[in-house]
Amino acid sequence: MSTCLRFKFGGLLVVILGWCLLVVYLVILLDLMPRLSLLKHPLSEESLPSARTPPPRETLMREGRGTQDTALFTPSEVVEDQGLEAVKVVMAGDTAGLGGLVAAVNSVLMHTKRPVKFYLATTDDERQHLKLWIKSTKLHRMVYKLRTLPRTRPKDRSLHFVKTQLSELFPELEGPVVYLDLGCHWDIWELISTPMRPDHLGAFSEDCAGPAGGPWSGRRRYATALNLHQSQMMDIDIDAAGCPFSTGVFLANLTRWRETGVTTKLRWWLDSHKRQSIVGVEPGMDEIEAAMLIVFYDRIAHLDPLWHVQHLGTSSGGRHSKQFVERAKLLHWSGPLKPWHQRCAHSELWDRYFIPDPTAQFRPARKRG
Repeated sequence: MSTCLRFKFGGLLVVILGWCLLVVYLVILLDLMPRLSLLKHPLSEESLPSARTPPPRETLMREGRGTQDTALFTPSEVVEDQGLEAVKVVMAGDTAGLGGLVAAVNSVLMHTKRPVKFYLATTDDERQHLKLWIKSTKLHRMVYKLRTLPRTRPKDRSLHFVKTQLSELFPELEGPVVYLDLGCHWDIWELISTPMRPDHLGAFSEDCAGPAGGPWSGRRRYATALNLHQSQMMDIDIDAAGCPFSTGVFLANLTRWRETGVTTKLRWWLDSHKRQSIVGVEPGMDEIEAAMLIVFYDRIAHLDPLWHVQHLGTSSGGRHSKQFVERAKLLHWSGPLKPWHQRCAHSELWDRYFIPDPTAQFRPARKRG
């Protein structure tokens, strides 16, 4: 090989080697740049993944939290996808009425167009039963918290006492909250949007008529609902001929409840009842409803009466036509007959919403073959 060719070949090798070294240099430089940047600007706490970042919604739907609550979402998390305010609903049910509670929840979900978050209260005996019922059925995606009722609750007051303890059972609740007795409910967004004055403690429907055909079917008045001659009550200016309201469904302003000490006042009247009855002559009245009539007197807004069509459990025939109850916004089988036990008025409407118990522990008596 001539000297000229050897020179050209050697020069080509030098060029190729130079390009290789340049590529290696660039690769090393690109790899080092992020590390050098970290030395000058270390990661701040805000740039790290936060331990407070909530898990994905799908994960939260499958997992319960805590021993006292089954807390799936906070209200802000519930509505972030739709940009809508969630309706907060409180219900309570024990062994006898657990199927009624499930049907009531189902009826609200089927009819309410807005997001709903349920705050449910039940006994310790039924806690796991209710959780399984929800998890194993079409309700598994519902948003709820589950609170176990204290074992020290007075048994003779059934679950009515939950109405007086809303702010204590669910201390996280603020603002407008709907309380519903077990029954069939339609779109409750209209209920939660009821206008109230700043001094109103809630909204209730008036109930002037007693159950037709019952042991007492006269017109309800404060004079019959309350013992207006009770020594402590004589200092209150209550219109004896006025129409009392019903406590089976109501809209509570829990912010105002706390500001005005509603729970303390209700407890005071319940203690007063132990010394001298605050309940009137009306059958079916108890001290809890009487205490609420006293504390909320003249401090409420009024709901459309269709929001509480009650006394459906007083007889098997019923006082309302099918056309009327179809227009009603809330059906309440108050009285001794319940649609999950005996056949009573318009029980076929309740059947639309009943979800069979996957454990077969709860089965409507009238459906047993």
